[in-house]
Amino acid sequence: MTLGAVEVFVIADTNEQAIPVHNRMPVIVAQDDWSTYLDGSPRDAFALCRPWTGEMVIERTEQVWGR
Repeated sequence: MTLGAVEVFVIADTNEQAIPVHNRMPVIVAQDDWSTYLDGSPRDAFALCRPWTGEMVIERTEQVWGR
């Protein structure tokens, strides 16, 4: 059996910048931490599953994505 491309979204609490939009957000792993997330221990990878602390730009649209 061959599987196609797979995407996984890991969700965490939101940060102060995104709270006006939603109370949860995708985990964003900084590039410097990619090897820890992908090749480190499960404990080290899980420690990276936290709200983003860097700068963000949130661009809101008028389009409703769900109801």
